[in-house]
Amino acid sequence: MTFLRRFKDMYDQYYNNRFSYNPCIAFTEGTCTNMAVCQQNSMSQFFPCGSQESAVFVSSDVGVSLQYSYHDGSVTRTSNVELVCATDDTVSLDILGENPQTFYNFKLHSKACCPQDGALSATVTGISVGTVLVIIFFSALVLYLLVGVSFQKFARKASGKEVIPNYTFWSGFPGLVKDGACLVVTRGKGRSGYDKV
Repeated sequence: MTFLRRFKDMYDQYYNNRFSYNPCIAFTEGTCTNMAVCQQNSMSQFFPCGSQESAVFVSSDVGVSLQYSYHDGSVTRTSNVELVCATDDTVSLDILGENPQTFYNFKLHSKACCPQDGALSATVTGISVGTVLVIIFFSALVLYLLVGVSFQKFARKASGKEVIPNYTFWSGFPGLVKDGACLVVTRGKGRSGYDKV
């Protein structure tokens, strides 16, 4: 099965080799099967230069790169794609050449390569607003139970079920929920609150 290449048969700077690349989906071209990067030389030979499964993010002084590799017999080929933030909607790929013949340099220009404020802040803090609210809720619940049980047991000398704070309310709570659900489902129909005169 052949998948579409985002960048197909693009020449390097010397017009010796052509490269195909798809950052997201593996493709097949010639003898390159399920690859992210494929090289075709001037004699129409294909060389796999990196699989999707091998993709890793690499951070350096220059910025962030996606690095792909593929071990082909005794040769390991590596493709380094530098991610460049573009301000417009165009997406382009620069092929910077091979150095040596088993290491390939590319530059991907795209808006998708720009850091997202939300993504960065979520990565830095590692905690969302919902998580904070859940933590606060359960902390308050535990505190409510500890203080309430202590007060009932030691100040009011309660025992058994009566040590639960506001026991009368909590024991009636399931019935109140049931009545509310029935009211919502029936929309108040079928129940008459007044006797006919």
